Amino acid sequence: MKKLIILIVLIQFFNHGKGQTKNDLDFILLNKQDTIYCVITDISRNGGIVYKIEYYDLQKQKQIIEGRETINVLSMRVAGRTMDYIPLKASKPDSYQRHIERKIDGKIKIYDHIRLIAKTDGKGNRQLYSVVGSGSVIYTIKLDDGSYYKIKSSNIKKVIVPHLMKCREFKNSFKEEISKSNIEEAVLTYNEVCN
Repeated sequence: MKKLIILIVLIQFFNHGKGQTKNDLDFILLNKQDTIYCVITDISRNGGIVYKIEYYDLQKQKQIIEGRETINVLSMRVAGRTMDYIPLKASKPDSYQRHIERKIDGKIKIYDHIRLIAKTDGKGNRQLYSVVGSGSVIYTIKLDDGSYYKIKSSNIKKVIVPHLMKCREFKNSFKEEISKSNIEEAVLTYNEVCN
């Protein structure tokens, strides 16, 4: 039965179409800057921590990254959704980190701390589940200088807006006052007009 499930998964993903490219596949980016193009079939978490990633590599061999090895995964894309290994507390970037889904991608990124879980069922269908942690919703921004900040009114005013306004094209394009309610729109505009 297990071999049948593996065969179905491989047929679904690796023979999906003649025009399939690496962009159609999932990927895992390791801290050595190695990119593994693959099909991720299982992402298991214990609370917020990813403790196991199962995938099939381009040679159709099943591989597993588990335990402490998962902290070497800087980023991964599964079914078009990307997660990065970022600090849970933006004010302490070298402390506790988790694999968190990107809400907005580009030069500046926004994370909303949704935890993605992937499972492949007995028929070979991959299911994605989004889990939100307990407590209030946390939004984190990663500026294009690599710094992280929690998105809150004081950081928007003191740090984020001054950073965005350094780009003349953004300053000329976005005329609204930036707040928590339109920060996503502002970041999307910045990513579009600022090279």
